Amino acid sequence: MLDQEKTKEKSLEEILYKEFQKINIEKEIWTMPQNSPIQLPSEMSAYEKNIYLKENLYKEMDNNKFLEISFWIINSWGGIQLKNNERNNKRIQNFKVKLDNKNENLTKDEFSIISSLSKVASFYKPEDYVIYDSRVIYSLNWIIFKNSLDSEFFPQPTGRNTSMMEYDQRTIFNLSERNVKYYSENVAYAEYCKLLRRIALKNNVKIYELEMFLFCIANTRIIDNIKNSLSVTFNRSIDL
Repeated sequence: MLDQEKTKEKSLEEILYKEFQKINIEKEIWTMPQNSPIQLPSEMSAYEKNIYLKENLYKEMDNNKFLEISFWIINSWGGIQLKNNERNNKRIQNFKVKLDNKNENLTKDEFSIISSLSKVASFYKPEDYVIYDSRVIYSLNWIIFKNSLDSEFFPQPTGRNTSMMEYDQRTIFNLSERNVKYYSENVAYAEYCKLLRRIALKNNVKIYELEMFLFCIANTRIIDNIKNSLSVTFNRSIDL
């Protein structure tokens, strides 16, 4: 995992696709809530049901059902407790207008709930948009850092994963000697989606398969790679 051989000669797209090829995402652990807005074939595995949703749920997301399905995606499928109230209804509807107009730049308020909004986008327009949450960005940033790539990092949304909090990447990056720069919150989601679109188009894979890959390796392979890559030297001779 995360080979460094000749990585300085390769692009982020090439490295991500190489790592993607090593993982059989279908064999990873996937779940599916019971109360799906559309009927799912019972004989499918949880992974297959997730793919089926990606390829079919958008057909039901018309103007009459958009908000209802959006909150199911966020709360039931995504496990995020975003309240169904007037403020959040307006945020989601305004985001839908942006997606329809191909306006991918976000306001500060929109980025503050990007884990929720991007989940909606990934089902509403599954060929163009993917989920931007703490796990996928944790994986992506470590691959950039580990391979010393000349790429800006992506701001990571707040997450609840205890393992990722124990190995906080901002601390690791700040203690390194690298010049670490992040995309602004205004353009980070757009740049992330563009990156995965380029890889998907070039290699004839689905954009959501790349996102699922980044999601499933965060708490396993990425954490293990961080543990095996780092050591701490404590200098006692420096005065306070």
